[in-house]
Amino acid sequence: MFSLFFSNSILVKAQTIEEKIKEKNDKIETIVKDQKSAKIYLTDLDNKITQLENEYQKVLKEKNTSEKKLTEINQKITTLEEKIHLRNKLIEEQARNAQVNQKSDSIISVMVNAESLSDAVTAAFGMTKLISASNEIMQAQIDDKESLDELKKEAEKKVIDAEKETRSLEEKEKNLIEAKLNQSIKINEISASLATEQSEKEKFENQKQETEKRREEELKALAEKKKKEAEAAAILKAQEEESASIIKDQKNEVSQIDGNEDIGTGQGNTDTQEEK
Repeated sequence: MFSLFFSNSILVKAQTIEEKIKEKNDKIETIVKDQKSAKIYLTDLDNKITQLENEYQKVLKEKNTSEKKLTEINQKITTLEEKIHLRNKLIEEQARNAQVNQKSDSIISVMVNAESLSDAVTAAFGMTKLISASNEIMQAQIDDKESLDELKKEAEKKVIDAEKETRSLEEKEKNLIEAKLNQSIKINEISASLATEQSEKEKFENQKQETEKRREEELKALAEKKKKEAEAAAILKAQEEESASIIKDQKNEVSQIDGNEDIGTGQGNTDTQEEK
């Protein structure tokens, strides 16, 4: 009776362990799904960071190109300003020379002081041509400087825009890298949790195996005990049957002896009566 109770107790314990294993399997399944989702999200972050890095390099290249172009424009402006400055000095010198040579500071004075009409026309034409050519050169240089100033403004704007965009991209990349770090930490935590649950599941599975082994041993011992009890009962029954048979035989023998004695006594009485 005790062995049967003990065996049933082991069975209940095995069922309880089986429920715990199922619970661990459910937890492990949930954790594995979370781990898979977390890894997918981490991969997505990696892709976004790579894409952002490529975009950052592209903008940085454009910024460097704009800065290089701005440097070239500034150099051209500096060179042109130097030319304009030298041209102004040259025009001033030419004007002073013309005034000294003609002893006057106007075309009218040149024409009045000329020895002949032909000299006057030639001198006036020469001064007019000189002034006109100088003015055209000056205007062309001024136009070039204005164009360069426009290009400079455009290049400066591109540099400023590129700087803003690179700062924005740097901030985005910083946030993504931080998110990736947090996600990596989360994955490590999930992996640790998974390892814990798997370890506990393994412990319960070992307990289950030990419990089942003990139950099998108990059932085997119980069967062996029942077998021995059955054998003992069979032997006892055989012995009882043998004893009963012996007793019966003995009774039969006694009855037979008694019967014989009764027959002998009756015969003796008959003989005595005949003699009389």
